[in-house]
Amino acid sequence: MAASVCRRPSLLSHIYRQEITTIRYKSKINVQKPRPRHHERRVLEAVTRPIVIPEIMKLSETCSYGKQKELEVNLFEDFLVRRCQELFDNKMVLVLHAQAMSRIEYKKFNDSLMDHGINGVYYNTKVVLRTIANSKYENISPLILGFNYYVYSSEDKVKDLVKVLKKYPKFHILGGLLDDKLFTQEGLLRYAALPDLDAMRGQIVSILNTAAGGKTLQLMNSHQGTLSMSLDQYVKQSSQEDSSTGT
Repeated sequence: MAASVCRRPSLLSHIYRQEITTIRYKSKINVQKPRPRHHERRVLEAVTRPIVIPEIMKLSETCSYGKQKELEVNLFEDFLVRRCQELFDNKMVLVLHAQAMSRIEYKKFNDSLMDHGINGVYYNTKVVLRTIANSKYENISPLILGFNYYVYSSEDKVKDLVKVLKKYPKFHILGGLLDDKLFTQEGLLRYAALPDLDAMRGQIVSILNTAAGGKTLQLMNSHQGTLSMSLDQYVKQSSQEDSSTGT
């Protein structure tokens, strides 16, 4: 019994003992150089070694910038370009710069635009530049930089857009097209500050009435009145001459 008890620790130590493998290294690594080939073999290799003539290339071909890389046809990008062409068919197309914001803020901004009859869309810069290349809208390319947001409408909604942007300071006008004419940021803000066309017509009429002393209509019709009076007088004279010759 005592012998079995004494043997148990040895069994446990044998079970849980970690096996360690020792590796013995030499002091130096034995590196042997290959034996040189005999003279005849070296001569044969030198004689049979192929002579490669380097290809002479033009300097323009060696330049990496001058090489034209073959672009892969991206069907989805072509589809986006066709959709973007429909964007520039509208009467008003403005370019906005959008700062970083959440999707909820984008949703609120789009809802505010739609309340005034304005639509907004985002296009990749590469797609927009491909759309306006070699077209009458090519002059707007300096505005196509970074993260741009495009608003468009079939009517003139510049004033409504400026009112909406006052509530959303993270959007800034960079410029745009209005009736196929390029406007800068300052030009669009001045255009939005102008009164309505009917109001401007009323102001012009009031200015003309003031300058002419309230006789604008009379002065405008004076030439027609003088011409009609002259024609009446001419008809009367010709009728009197005919009657005198007939008698």
